[in-house]
Amino acid sequence: MCLPQLFEIKVFKEKHHSWFINQSVQSGGLLHFATPMDPLFLLLHYLIKADKEGKYQPLDQVVVD
Repeated sequence: MCLPQLFEIKVFKEKHHSWFINQSVQSGGLLHFATPMDPLFLLLHYLIKADKEGKYQPLDQVVVD
């Protein structure tokens, strides 16, 4: 079964750098790096904020800006 995943994309943009990738050297300082991310990290800010306001709240009231 193929489940959807969330990825964090980091872009390294260096003016005068090269990268070692496998057995080759890539010139140009631009590198895109993708790492899997747990979606719960997106809710962490809201859960910390809800803890300060009171512990028992419905989810639709917790996840509000």
